Amino acid sequence: MQMIEVVKVEPVELPGEMLKKLVTKYQSELKDFSILVDEKNWILYVNKSVPDSEIQGFIDYIYYPGKYIGEDKEDYLTGVFEEYGYSAFATLDNAYKYRIGKEADKRAAELAAVAIPMIEAEIKKENPIVGYDERLLGKVWDAGYKPFTHKTPENIANYGIVYTFYLGYLMGAGLIKESD
Repeated sequence: MQMIEVVKVEPVELPGEMLKKLVTKYQSELKDFSILVDEKNWILYVNKSVPDSEIQGFIDYIYYPGKYIGEDKEDYLTGVFEEYGYSAFATLDNAYKYRIGKEADKRAAELAAVAIPMIEAEIKKENPIVGYDERLLGKVWDAGYKPFTHKTPENIANYGIVYTFYLGYLMGAGLIKESD
């Protein structure tokens, strides 16, 4: 993911989409604008009144390499909240989560690009390395999918997929055998 572009603006110079985001998503007024992130174009809009010395701290937060930013950077984020308000606090936290999500999507796509052709090639073989019982897969998928109307923690998949994944893991680890 490319480095975020920093654009210093007067509040009245904010693009319309960012103004709408400020007012609707963060329920703030134009006079309260300090920072906003345009995820689509990966731009950090900073109010011209914000000292340049603060900008690197915003960027460092967005690009924090760890997973536990809430614990590791809690004091920093509290300071942002106290100095610049809820919209700045939430903007930074949302930008960090957006970046982490995009990086996870990229890693998943890279792994899927390797795994999917291997899976497809194996399925097409006359004698695949492992057989699969479509009825078993269907029962396990149903068991995970039907009772849960909610999605997985990141709201990307459903529990039917998770149950099927664990079935594969348990069978691959030898904890469940076809004869069980």
